[in-house]
Amino acid sequence: LLTIFEGLKQLFIKMYNNELSPKLLVSSTYKKAFWYTGVSYSCYKEYTVDKLIDALEFVLFNTYVQFSGHKFCQTTGIPMGGNASPFIADLYLAWCEYVFISTNVRQNNMSIVRALSNNCRYIDDILVVDYIGFGDIAQQIYPKELTLEKSSPSIVRDAFLDLYIRIIRNTFIIGIYNKVDDFNFDVI
Repeated sequence: LLTIFEGLKQLFIKMYNNELSPKLLVSSTYKKAFWYTGVSYSCYKEYTVDKLIDALEFVLFNTYVQFSGHKFCQTTGIPMGGNASPFIADLYLAWCEYVFISTNVRQNNMSIVRALSNNCRYIDDILVVDYIGFGDIAQQIYPKELTLEKSSPSIVRDAFLDLYIRIIRNTFIIGIYNKVDDFNFDVI
């Protein structure tokens, strides 16, 4: 959790330092957010960088679950099931990728930048096309605390989200994938 918190803290500070406006206004009513220097708007919550970092810290380090009559504080990973969890995960992974890509651009390692340009990620599911060595590169992109699990030992078939993707005679064939089919137990 500390690695995630420190990474996002760096991101927030960088975001605020790149803006001329010291405040971020957010409205859940209007589903809008923007940087602002003037007075607050009604229906908008105001976030300074310190407020945003405090909110992130609270969410990450104060998540409790109850199981079998006992309460446990989550100490590893982004809290699962929380409203902010997908956003925190997506933002943190995007920050890791940004740092890796911008470092390689500065060092003029454009071959790796181009090689990774055909990949995509949905929250924490990564689809890598045409780059067999991604597992090695991923160790440079993401911190060691984040382990990547390869979903398929094959380079000609795999699943991504709800898609089953195969390559047959140099053509992508896409079908429906349900991960429940891979479980060795019944799902009710």
